[in-house]
Order: sequence, then structure tokens, then C-alpha cells
Amino acid sequence: MRIPRIFRLPALLGPMVFGVPALEAHAAYEIRRGDTLSGIALSRYGSREKWKELYELNRDQIRNPNSIYPGQTLRLPDTGSGELVASGELVASNAPPVPLPRKKKPRSQEWRLLPVQVWEQVQVPPSPHIDSSGFDRRSTIGSRASNRTVSPMAISPERVAIIGTVEASRSNFRQITLGEQVFLRPEEAIQTGTVYSITTDPERVISSRDGREGFLYKISGKVKVIGVRDGLFIGTVTALYHPIERGNLLIPEVEALTFRDPIPAPSAIEASILVPESASNDLIGQQRLVFLDAGTEDGANAGMIFRQYLHNDPHTGDEISSKDFLIESELQILSAQERFSIAIVLRSRSGVRAGDTVVGLTDLRDFDRNQGLQTVIQDRSGTANMDELDRFDSTDGMGEQESRDLRQLETWSEDSQDVEMEILNPGGNQTPKIGEEAAPNDATEAPATAPAPETPKEQPEEEAPATTPASEEETPPEE
Repeated sequence: MRIPRIFRLPALLGPMVFGVPALEAHAAYEIRRGDTLSGIALSRYGSREKWKELYELNRDQIRNPNSIYPGQTLRLPDTGSGELVASGELVASNAPPVPLPRKKKPRSQEWRLLPVQVWEQVQVPPSPHIDSSGFDRRSTIGSRASNRTVSPMAISPERVAIIGTVEASRSNFRQITLGEQVFLRPEEAIQTGTVYSITTDPERVISSRDGREGFLYKISGKVKVIGVRDGLFIGTVTALYHPIERGNLLIPEVEALTFRDPIPAPSAIEASILVPESASNDLIGQQRLVFLDAGTEDGANAGMIFRQYLHNDPHTGDEISSKDFLIESELQILSAQERFSIAIVLRSRSGVRAGDTVVGLTDLRDFDRNQGLQTVIQDRSGTANMDELDRFDSTDGMGEQESRDLRQLETWSEDSQDVEMEILNPGGNQTPKIGEEAAPNDATEAPATAPAPETPKEQPEEEAPATTPASEEETPPEE
């Protein structure tokens, strides 16, 4: 619809004519299918908010800003003579025109025939939790500690009944991997849906302490039975600790071990470390699992702390001390059976080997105070005093002669300190501290003719014998 010339006069006569804002309309726009006022404002002025000014300028033909029809002609303001504001007024501006946003790639002719989709008009504001690099500030990284572990071996005083064997596999490899399907040949009743442990032939172990015998089973993994056909059971490998091969044995599932709070032992229980003959010379370090030849019948239970002490030189074998103060390793029992226990090496200075003897702690105060392995034999970056050296003395007390000698040494030490002080500061005069110097005319100032100090060497030579308890030296020691 064309606009008569008479309706263009308000732009020349004054700021407000017929209630329409004074906006020059040198251009016109014909509404097409799919247009909206906000879309037109965005394409013409770079902001969707300018639809309000377009609506105010064309209110004579647009009653509802949400209802516009193809074929209508809109009056557009002249952006060269001013800029649009929210109030609809024309504000003069000498600033350079704002560059329009870069035009997008034109759509195809077929796309223009379609209406503007709703998703094209949706603007999702960025979340305040997302930074400029796209990282969610609410994301946190935490630590997770497990209170359970899986034992790679199991021990039993008797041979464990074999339930079946791994007969075949669908893979074309000698070793079976995790998730593979295997075929099981039963030797006893196998239950569908049950998990079994896979092992090899057991190794016999004998305790060097009391000769008790046991059988160690190396756990290679676990298999879950999922079905049976013609007497052949089908299973899936659900856990893998060591390579699984055809011919491996099935035994009842070995349960996971649970870490417990430390508890004291009822007595100083002795035990030795058991390992198979194939690993008797291997060194077992921290966080490794070992077997002890002490069980519930010996008073050992889960949670007890055992220590290994050093008594002989590891290289020469010569005895260092028969007392228990050189701590080598600390272990905690995770599971206790009737005659055997499974323990974990908490801390170790040089590792443990088969046959090493450990002793249960009846008092955990030292263990809790030192958080495990003691460090009293390590360098503390300082000279040890007499109190620290007394800790290594395992005797109940000193003899009378040792007590007199110790008192004599302490007396000589005090006298030597007094002599050193007199040599460094003859006459006993002390240097005043900064800020405490006496004024030149102060009455406390020392006289100009101070008496000469005595010779420092003569006094200790005359007084030293007087401080020596001669009567105690002449008294023979009491028997």
C-alpha cells in the first residue's frame, strides 16, 4: 500500500504530528511470508529490540505486533539522520554509523519458501557457571579411596574341591582375555548365574616356624556362568588378574578383602611369612599381600598389627641386638582363617621375604603416634642428647659406679661452661644491648680507672679440684 504525500508532512512540520514519532521514513519494506518485526529489526538495525520503534512508527496499520501479514508495507526510519531509542524519539547524533553485523550466507531459494523456524529465533543465554573457555566451574575433582581389595592368591589347609575346568574359548588366542566367552566342563554341580574363581594347580607351603602345611592357589580371574547347552556351560570372564589359559580350574569364588581399623593383639603372637617355593627368594614390598602361619586358633584376627624387627646385619648375619627396637616392617591382617591369615605390608624399609618372623602388637599407642613405621633410628638433623640415647638402653637401670661416673661428667661439663664464659667475657662485664647504652654523664657509667680483671686461667685451676667429690672417688663401689 502506497502512502500519500500528505502523510509525509509531519516529518517536516514538527516533532509530533497525529501522535506519531518524528521518524523519517525514506525507505519502505514489504512484509514477506515468515517475517517478524524482531527479525526485520535485526536484519536492518542489528538489534531485535528495535521492533518496538518499528511498531510505533507503523501503529496505524499494525494493531498487534505479533500479527503481521505478507503484502503489508512498513515505514522504515532513515538511520543516517539519527538513531532509534527505546522511547521512539529521534535523537540527533554526530557519531559515525554503527556497522551492521556481517551478513550470513544467503539461503537457497527453496529455504526462503519455508517459514522461519522457532529454533532460529531462540537465543540461549550463557550459564553463569560456564567460563569463557567453556569449563563448568561446578565441576570438581575429588579423590576416591576403596576399602576393599582382591587377593591374587588364596590359601587353604586342605585341597579345595575343583568344580570344573575351562574347556575352550571362542577366541583364536592361546590366552583368554577379559570379556571373552568360555566353555566350561563341569566336574561338580555348576549353577547358572554364579561367579567362580579361575586358578591353576596349587603349590604346597610349609611353615618354617612350626611346620604347619597349606596349599596356595593363584587366582587368575573370575567367570560368570550365563547358560548351558548339552551339558556344556557357557561363561563370561568378568575379572582378569593373570593370563587365563585353557585347562585352568574352577573353584568357589574368593571373596574380596576389607580393610579394618587397627586393633591390639591379645598377646605377642609370633608368625612367619609364607610364600610359595617359586617365589621364596623374591622381595615383597609395601602394599603387597602375604600369608602368615597364624590364625584364629592362635589368637590372630583381622585388624591386628604385626611388626618385623631387625636383629642381625642383613649382609654379614652378625647380631646387632637381641632387643626389639629396630623396626623393619609393619603388616596388618585383613582376613584370618583357622590356621592362616592374609596380611598387607603397610610399610617396609627393605621388604620382607619368606620365613621372616613378625610379632603382634599388644599396645597400639606407639603405632598411632608414629603413624606406622618408627623413625627414631633416622637422622633428625641434630645431635642426639642423653635422653634420646637412653631410649636405646634396654637395661632396667644403671649400676652405682655408672651413676657416680655420670654425675662426675655432668659436674665437669658445668665447670667447663663457666670457664668458657669467663674467658669470653673477663670480669663479668656484659655488653649493653642496643638502645640501653648509658649517657656520657650518667652516674651508672663505669669509672675511667676500672680495676684490672683477674687472670681467668688461675681461678679454674684452683677451684676445679674443690668441686670434685674426693670422698666419693675414694669410696669403693658397693657390691
